[in-house]
Amino acid sequence: MKGPNVIEKELIIPGLRNTYRILHITDAHITMYVDEDENTIIRGGYHKGKHLVSGFAAGRVPGFTKDGITSNERFARLCDALRDAGAGYADLVVFTGDLLDFYTDTAFAFMMEQIEKLPMPYFFVVGNHDWIFSNHTDAETLDIFAKTLCGGSYKVQKYKLGELTLVGAYNAQYTYDRETFSLLEEALEGEENVLLCQHVPINSPAFEADHIAKRPKNNIVVIGARDWAVKDDSYERIMALLEKEDCKVKALLCGDSHMNHTGPLTERTVQFVSPILRDYAPVLFTIKGN
Repeated sequence: MKGPNVIEKELIIPGLRNTYRILHITDAHITMYVDEDENTIIRGGYHKGKHLVSGFAAGRVPGFTKDGITSNERFARLCDALRDAGAGYADLVVFTGDLLDFYTDTAFAFMMEQIEKLPMPYFFVVGNHDWIFSNHTDAETLDIFAKTLCGGSYKVQKYKLGELTLVGAYNAQYTYDRETFSLLEEALEGEENVLLCQHVPINSPAFEADHIAKRPKNNIVVIGARDWAVKDDSYERIMALLEKEDCKVKALLCGDSHMNHTGPLTERTVQFVSPILRDYAPVLFTIKGN
């Protein structure tokens, strides 16, 4: 079946009767804006102060343009290819954040226009860039995502796909706040064969070694990193949850680091970090029993 170029990965879950195909897309970093947005003020996020969209975008657009193709055009081409491939190409598309590089209403409308081309269902988790650089307040922007793409709640959501349960958890501030973690624990109760979808990966020896090998000049910005981390107990809480003998989380699907990584997180859970669309194809998972 013809479709977009992809990186193919496989996940074996003992006992599954059927085979599932999930396309994972993350970190598109759309930089769409129009003339009317040029004088819009966006909050600085990681940078101090406020910025005009026109000035902020001037420093961001080139970084997500490759071979003359902007991030906007690249994402549109991918969605066109999925539309043309048809509903049978994948059972589900999972987005794990940073589809936007900075939020404007124009960028959000463009993203929605592309996503609505998809002939198959999708599952969306919010990333940090989706909201932190916005012309609205944090609460207003996150509420937009909750109501349009996240089933009413951007913090924790669930999706049933046959024998699989996808759980989306918001950790785009490099932490799980108490409400999110409580909702996550509740969402996992009684479920089998869970795929946990979130923006920021969790550190592990495998992830750390891969990160150092691929990005030796960059600090490891991830939950549980030794050289950079939000100073709370998020790492300890999530690892304690995943290491329980009765935990049914089989895999994590993440983005944020812009890396292509696969490695063990616990004895029973593997972490997949899918890469930035600027440099790589999206990841197509085949998930089946043995």
